[in-house]
Amino acid sequence: MTDQVNETSEETVEENTGSFQTIGQYIKEQRERSGQSLKYISTKTKISVTQLDSLENDRLDLLPDKTYVQGFIKAFGKYIELDKEKAIEILNETYEQLYPEKKQIDLKILTPKETSTTSPLMFIGVVGLVFVFLGYGIISYLKNRSLEKIRAELQAPIKTRTLTSETPLMEEVPKPEVVVKEEKTEVPVEEKVAEVVVVKEEKKEEVKVEQEAKKEEDKKEEIKFYPITFTMYEKQTENAQAIVNEHIPANIKAAAVPNEQNVYIRAIDGDTWITYKKDLLPVKKFVLKKGRNLFISGKTIRIFLGNVHVTKIFLNNTPLKIESKSGVKSMVFPQERAKDFKLPLFVFKDTGEVIPSDQYIEEL
Repeated sequence: MTDQVNETSEETVEENTGSFQTIGQYIKEQRERSGQSLKYISTKTKISVTQLDSLENDRLDLLPDKTYVQGFIKAFGKYIELDKEKAIEILNETYEQLYPEKKQIDLKILTPKETSTTSPLMFIGVVGLVFVFLGYGIISYLKNRSLEKIRAELQAPIKTRTLTSETPLMEEVPKPEVVVKEEKTEVPVEEKVAEVVVVKEEKKEEVKVEQEAKKEEDKKEEIKFYPITFTMYEKQTENAQAIVNEHIPANIKAAAVPNEQNVYIRAIDGDTWITYKKDLLPVKKFVLKKGRNLFISGKTIRIFLGNVHVTKIFLNNTPLKIESKSGVKSMVFPQERAKDFKLPLFVFKDTGEVIPSDQYIEEL
């Protein structure tokens, strides 16, 4: 089996010379011009390197909603020379060209005139913030008073008294709390406060871990998988030989392995992003730039393709007829094995990791 990629990895793919510049290309170009690394930007903006990398590679489907992406760009722009208005325009165009299904309301930077209008919601928000700060101040004051009271009690000298026949019997036995305080007078108040803070931090960390685990479980429940019961692609018969002669080089024709699935993908009219897995090898994903091509050979191949209309796809040197209303396409080669898998073919995690859906279901 062979797995040949013609300069299609993220490190070797050339910049797009098409009709428009994507947001990832623009930001990466400005960052490199400023001499800053992704790790440096991540440290300053608190945005993960994985998310910044997805933004520079135009993998907007791996990022949150469009509104959050705009926030990422604004944060990015604080540490590189970035025209924010131009960046927002390029972002909108990138969504329209590569991810029309995710297009939301237009994003714009408000002018001073637009931002000067005070709405009732803004007034309510300001009042709410005032109450929050007041509450925080009161809580801090009471907490400080409590700590001062503890210090005073621990530092106060122990008073002794002479017992007489008139002393009530119940006072002859020291109260438990007095004994505890007397035994712990050796421990400074600052250390006790530190212990309390450490305990609270440990509890907070436990709650955070539980919340993340619950979030992951909720996400697993949200993903719905569906059996593949339809035809994913057909062979194109009209002008098939002319299409082959125009788009498949002689070396690719000769590279076809007998009794295997030989898939050849060429980006004709624009960029496309590809996620695929062949046989037992790991999942691969990258952006296939305009004018580049990808050749895969294996027994079983699964492919998830974005912006499919800009590509020409061939199976065993035969052109395929691909239909997709959304611009994305899932394919299994050979098609007879489609019944063994479910849609979506791949699960994209928040960490940037991609795993096959059958492995994900098995983990559940």
